[in-house]
Amino acid sequence: MIAVRGATVRAGGRALLAGVSLDLRPGEVLAVAGPNGAGKSTLLRAMTGELRLSSGEVALDGRSLAAWPPLALARRRSVVSQASSLAFPMAAEEVVALGRLPWHGTPGASRDAAAVARALDVAGITHLSRQPHATLSGGERQRVQVARALAQLDGAPRPAALLLDEPTASLDVRHAALLLRLLRRLAAEGLAVLVVLHDLNEAAFVADRVAMLAEGRLAALGPPEEVLAAGAVEAVYGIAFRTLPGGFVLPRYDAVDAGLAAGVASPPAALPARGPSQGERHAMQRRALLAVPPALALAALHARGAAAQPQPLPGAAAPPLPVVRPAEVGLNAERLGRIREVFEAEVAANRLPGAVILIARRGRLALAEAIGFRDRQAGARMEPDAVFRIYSMTKPLVSVAAMMLVEEGRIGLADPVGRYLPGMDRPQVSVARDGGGFEPVAATRPMQVYDLLRHTSGLAYGELTQNAPVRDAYARAGLFQPGVIDFDSRRMTPEEFTRGLAAAPLARQPGTTWEYSLSSDALGRVVEAASGRTLDAFLEERLFRPLGMPGSGFALPQGGAGRLAMHSGVDPANNNQPVAMIDVSRPPGNASGGAGAVATASDYLRFSQMLANGGQLDGVRILSPATVRWMISDHVAGLAQPLAPGMLLLGSPGFGFGLGFAVRLADGGALVPGLEGQFMWAGYGGTYFWVDPRADLVAVCMTAAPSVARAGYRRLLMNLTYAAIEG
Repeated sequence: MIAVRGATVRAGGRALLAGVSLDLRPGEVLAVAGPNGAGKSTLLRAMTGELRLSSGEVALDGRSLAAWPPLALARRRSVVSQASSLAFPMAAEEVVALGRLPWHGTPGASRDAAAVARALDVAGITHLSRQPHATLSGGERQRVQVARALAQLDGAPRPAALLLDEPTASLDVRHAALLLRLLRRLAAEGLAVLVVLHDLNEAAFVADRVAMLAEGRLAALGPPEEVLAAGAVEAVYGIAFRTLPGGFVLPRYDAVDAGLAAGVASPPAALPARGPSQGERHAMQRRALLAVPPALALAALHARGAAAQPQPLPGAAAPPLPVVRPAEVGLNAERLGRIREVFEAEVAANRLPGAVILIARRGRLALAEAIGFRDRQAGARMEPDAVFRIYSMTKPLVSVAAMMLVEEGRIGLADPVGRYLPGMDRPQVSVARDGGGFEPVAATRPMQVYDLLRHTSGLAYGELTQNAPVRDAYARAGLFQPGVIDFDSRRMTPEEFTRGLAAAPLARQPGTTWEYSLSSDALGRVVEAASGRTLDAFLEERLFRPLGMPGSGFALPQGGAGRLAMHSGVDPANNNQPVAMIDVSRPPGNASGGAGAVATASDYLRFSQMLANGGQLDGVRILSPATVRWMISDHVAGLAQPLAPGMLLLGSPGFGFGLGFAVRLADGGALVPGLEGQFMWAGYGGTYFWVDPRADLVAVCMTAAPSVARAGYRRLLMNLTYAAIEG
């Protein structure tokens, strides 16, 4: 990628670099080592085009650096120099944003916000994003510069190169190790990495090859175990070394050869080999602006006081939606920041293990927070790509699947369920007698697919119903496991599930009463019968893959065991009573359409935004706008509602139910903020989402906290979010 041939640099009558030839290749880390004055920084500056050669050539992809336009060169390589100083008052994230200036006016500019956010996260400095650069420590400033260089290469054509001059010099041991590991990872992803290092053991750890310089010449080039052998480095450094296991070396400070040490050339004052002067650094900063129009450069340098970019989802390849500053979509960043403060307090009080919270407005991501612990017992912090058991948030997924088949003419809402599920065509209803007890009576009409979508089927949940014959029949069939685990039928086959459901009486006459139930599980079986595919396969092929939801399914994704959000095993809000959650470590016997799926917060945000957009996202149409309006309209007005949808979900009146969602009936009349037409649902495990079409707002909250307090957290998040809306 970068070829150096006979590179020579002379200054003050002395050769700082003398006939050096080497190559920097994609997919490798090349470490440059050597004593003070050996020419390490000079070589790096020559390889970046910053320093003019006296003779020889440096070429990128076979083309001399001198022939590359500055903008084109900046889109292929980025540089982290030894030191950085800024003449402008800038926040850390604004310094990182300078890395995106080469992409101004290109399609890549649309990725700027996301690229900056990703770079901050990869460099481990998201928490410093709003801090003034001038107040940061030397090590923190160096990590900011690494993030700036990464942002510059985000989306760059490959191969691309990253060149770093002593990036660990200001870092403590831990952060130095983290940076070296990052460089290894970047090389594994195809980047060409050159790093100047003083610490030979750092070079041994990180490098595929080591270039050892001495007095401006290339003394050795090859694998670390050869170049850093004790005898070889002794000849260069003039000090005895001991070789340790693993190829590392230990200098013997009691055996310095004064003559050899004195023979190491010192750099002339005319051109310090230890790095550029302050004036040269200012020149480098000016060149970093790369002839961008002055107005844009000044805007970037003086963008003080603007709200910080939201943190993206760094565990993913890209944020789920385009990232935006809260103020750009009418949200107050300071008020939005209360969400993290409040939920961190809940984690600190041991009432929640952790949470991932995403808020989007006008189709763009304005807030992304990973709070607390993914696994508190293991001390594992919450990660944005954590996978959650979403329980009843599976219901909207299967409802969308069914409506896709309705649009294709393969299902009709008036169809009797018995057309698809054997034994469901002649149901009995368990009716309470006046004198006590229950008696079976014939259903007055068939159960329809429409009833499954709106939970008026007469089915129930064994965990919730007071109808004893229904509850007992569910327990006998294995649809309900009292005293063992709630809402888990995953071990059954689809046929066993259908037979058990058909053998049990209904708790209500079909079409008369809204009652939360196994309706969505039965709907999943209908989707399977109508499509000829298992529910998990249908959703993967028709919804998850097209929408870009790789963390969604009915079991942990491959290699995802370390991403599962773990619960504490008890409910702190219920006297620490034991509580169990479904096992998602292996594929289930049946894909439970009511409570069986897993997902990341990012995945569910994309699903929710698709609905907010009227059935499409990023050019992929899942449903027509008319179908989405049909689904998010109230379909249970005038029906009996022993426990209304809003009371079940939020402890609030004011909500009806559509075809898979609770639907807000008016701006007022509810205990939570929002506008008429707002729709939502949640999960037993502590997950929640809502979409407010009139406010152009989408929110997803994922926790692993099956608790009696979960409705309170839903109300809390809604209050905090709407309090941040300014326009």
